[in-house]
Amino acid sequence: MSSWKPTPPESPYTTLVVWQGTDVKEHDDVEDFFLKKCNSRIKRVGCVLCTNGRLDFAFFVHDDDIPKFAVQRFTLGEIGVPRWWEDIYFNEQQDEFPEDFCKFYPEM
Repeated sequence: MSSWKPTPPESPYTTLVVWQGTDVKEHDDVEDFFLKKCNSRIKRVGCVLCTNGRLDFAFFVHDDDIPKFAVQRFTLGEIGVPRWWEDIYFNEQQDEFPEDFCKFYPEM
């Protein structure tokens, strides 16, 4: 079930990331997980039900943590590597996402 909430980018959380194929429940402490695993602070947007039936977790990464997160996200390889929204968008894969999500997060 899609549970994302339209959350505008606001400093210091301006870079949108999507963790494909990952379902994060509202009560999960995903913020603590990313702080411990990637030494990065995040701000959740929520889970997005894609047009192909996949559930993806969307979130913003703290601006100061982008350099760390860019490298540390690869440590999640056994789970799947979180991708930058702009990477998805500019590789024309945004059609996998619902129209309301794409309208709220146009090319960032």
